[in-house]
Amino acid sequence: MATSASKRVEDIRKEGEKTLKSVSRAAEKELESAAKTTRRQARKVARRAGKIEDQAVGYVKDNPYTSLGVAAGVGMLAGALLARR
Repeated sequence: MATSASKRVEDIRKEGEKTLKSVSRAAEKELESAAKTTRRQARKVARRAGKIEDQAVGYVKDNPYTSLGVAAGVGMLAGALLARR
C-alpha cells in the first residue's frame, strides 16, 4: 500500500513537472513575441519623433521671431498658472 501511494505521488510530481515546463515554454514564447513587438513599436516611435523634431527645427529656422513669441507666450502662461498655486 505504501509503495502504491509513493508511486502515485511520484507520478503526480512528474506530471506536474511536465505541465510546469510546458507552461514555462509557452510563457517564454509569449514574452519573446511581446518583446519583439515592443522593440518594433519603439523603432517606429523613434523614427516618427525624429521626423517631428526635424519639422520643428525647420519651422523655427524659417520663423525665428514667431517661434520666440510663441515660446515667450507659453512661458508667461506657465508662469501665471504656477503662480496661482
